[in-house]
Amino acid sequence: MGELVTIPVRPLSQAIRGVLKNAYDATDRGTVEVRLRVAADGLHLGIRDDGPGMTREVLARAGEPFFTTKEAGRGMGLGLFLTRSVLEHVGGRLQLDSAPGRGTHAELTIPIEVGRPT
Repeated sequence: MGELVTIPVRPLSQAIRGVLKNAYDATDRGTVEVRLRVAADGLHLGIRDDGPGMTREVLARAGEPFFTTKEAGRGMGLGLFLTRSVLEHVGGRLQLDSAPGRGTHAELTIPIEVGRPT
């Protein structure tokens, strides 16, 4: 039997939903992929979309509170800010990689506790 992996789900569920919502909003019915990988530093949740991507300037500001590229009424610019804040609070991190014409990849690193099943 494998090892038991525990992650703090309650605070992370909203953070993960926010990144997924951004990915779906960016694709306009395109593709969103989710990949999971367990590593020594935690669980890596990669979310990739095939949307238009972000310029270097937008990418540099992504995650700032109240910064959004969405049209009025579609977002307040808090999703990535809250995701980053929640992840950092539990010892994790958010990394973004994007460029115009090649979509966006968000990687959430979530610390895990590994133990034997009880």
